[in-house]
Amino acid sequence: MNQEQLKNYNFEEDQLPPQFIMEHLKSHDARMSQLQPEMGLVKAAYLTKFWRHIEGQERTGSYHVSRLDQIEVNRIKPAISGYLSALYPRKIDVIMAPSPYTTGDHKSAEMVVNDWLNTPKMRDRVLSASRQALLYKGSGVKIGYDPAGEGLDRVWMRVMPFWELVLDSDVHDIDDARFVGHVSYRPKHDVIEEYGLDEDDIKGQSRSDYLEDKYEDLRGRSKDKTATSDNDAFVRVLELCNMVDDFVDSDGTHYKGRLEIYVLGVDDEADAATPVYMGALPLVDPKGNPMAHICPLIFEHEPEFPLRGLAYADQLMPQQQELNALRSFTSIAARRDARIYLARKGALDADAFSDLRSGEDGLIIEVDEQFAGNLRDVVIPLQHGPISSNILNAMQMAEGDLEKQVTLSPAALGMVTKATAEEVRAVERHTESEFGRHAEQR
Repeated sequence: MNQEQLKNYNFEEDQLPPQFIMEHLKSHDARMSQLQPEMGLVKAAYLTKFWRHIEGQERTGSYHVSRLDQIEVNRIKPAISGYLSALYPRKIDVIMAPSPYTTGDHKSAEMVVNDWLNTPKMRDRVLSASRQALLYKGSGVKIGYDPAGEGLDRVWMRVMPFWELVLDSDVHDIDDARFVGHVSYRPKHDVIEEYGLDEDDIKGQSRSDYLEDKYEDLRGRSKDKTATSDNDAFVRVLELCNMVDDFVDSDGTHYKGRLEIYVLGVDDEADAATPVYMGALPLVDPKGNPMAHICPLIFEHEPEFPLRGLAYADQLMPQQQELNALRSFTSIAARRDARIYLARKGALDADAFSDLRSGEDGLIIEVDEQFAGNLRDVVIPLQHGPISSNILNAMQMAEGDLEKQVTLSPAALGMVTKATAEEVRAVERHTESEFGRHAEQR
């Protein structure tokens, strides 16, 4: 159903009319804006750009030269990488069995799916989705079918970050979710051609980097940050799987659920709340129920809300921040530990002072003949106080807390401990249980 046909469509009887969808999208944007600083800091710590992110200098090349006193101890990346290594096997095997609801050769289907999943591109995408789900609140994938493709290339998958997922996050069970969507920037020219839109009605803009532009509106960013050709080359598009409203085709065929496309760059505000396309969902399950082709990957979630993700990296960030702060403090203290002397006035002339500063080995400095005091009183070095043991103890406590927050067992990290065999087995069973849960989600 195209844009012209939708002008006469009556949305009043729908459970999720377009105005409700726009309200949910505004709520999504507001929630993601609140999470921007938090996720941006996590990414900066992962990329060893913690202090640059704090000072808003992620893109300045002179940072390392000007701020040598800010030290980072990157614990986030090793923790994420180690977890991924244990979570992601060398090969994923899917096991299929005959279904009472469908016909077909399950052995052939199993072979095709395993071959598709274990191609290098697909493994990279699954790994990328898993990494983002551990680093942020979750991630998502979109599955599609291209009839013009050849062989396994007909089926494609794309990974999307968590902030592009529009979820019905207030439900207490995933099966009760009324919708799932993907909001992203697409080339304006492609959108106009695909949905037959009038170019004069579309407001183009540049793409926005959610984590980089942490203090700007999600709906766009200033044009001076992008290439001139991209200033109006993109448009924000919402692809929504409506799971509760049905779609009736022009020939009378009734479909459960429907796919709706919204272009969020139309001049007329009334048109902005109307989808430019509406049709049947591209996928159904073996029982004929609608199935979204957009799937979120959330490893951990709030106890009563399965679509409100919790990031694995969030539990490591407090200790990561403390380590960075304490290490920077000790670095400043070490740089202040310079040689400083007190000298009696008149005991040394200008040449003697220059020789003292040079610090040559075996150097002899003569004292003025008129000096009658003790030579030990001529030049006295100032003693610097050592770094407080409290700071070193705090660093050790932070390291210990960080190790306890990491889900991996010491044996999984390759560490040798003096624990008993039974204790090692108990820890390993706990680790395998955590991996099993997350592998099942993946």
